[in-house]
Amino acid sequence: MSKKEGDILINFIKSRGIAVEDFAEKAGYRGRQGLYYQLKKGDTLSHEFKLKAAEVLGVDVEEIFGQNLDKVKKVDEEKEVLKKLVQAQESLLKHQNEFITAQMIRLEAFEETILAKVAEIQAEVVPRYKGRNLDAILDEAEQDVRDKTQEIRKDLGLSASS
Repeated sequence: MSKKEGDILINFIKSRGIAVEDFAEKAGYRGRQGLYYQLKKGDTLSHEFKLKAAEVLGVDVEEIFGQNLDKVKKVDEEKEVLKKLVQAQESLLKHQNEFITAQMIRLEAFEETILAKVAEIQAEVVPRYKGRNLDAILDEAEQDVRDKTQEIRKDLGLSASS
């Protein structure tokens, strides 16, 4: 839209020979400033405001703005629906993030418990671990990893420092 609807309305009021102050008073504003705020706050005016302005001026909305009133109302309704959809989406994303965070915290807490339980079971079931404490089993596992790493490095011809 090349021209703001507020400017279109002001020009229409003036073209009818009506003082802006008189229009403001008839439209329910205490003075010109309140009306100007309403007219200048955006590119478009609300459907309800357009109806009120047309009523005060005794004309159809189409005569002032050159628009089909039903089309304008439909666009306003679509904008409102889109606004509500965006708000709903933002709310869902917020709750989704909170849910994921809670799940991660829960999994982290259970991971430690599960690993400890697995180590306990290994200490009871695996013959070479029977009767040994958990620290000794973990130390042996760490040493096994170091030994295997050195073996792979040796097979690949890599030095121990690289």
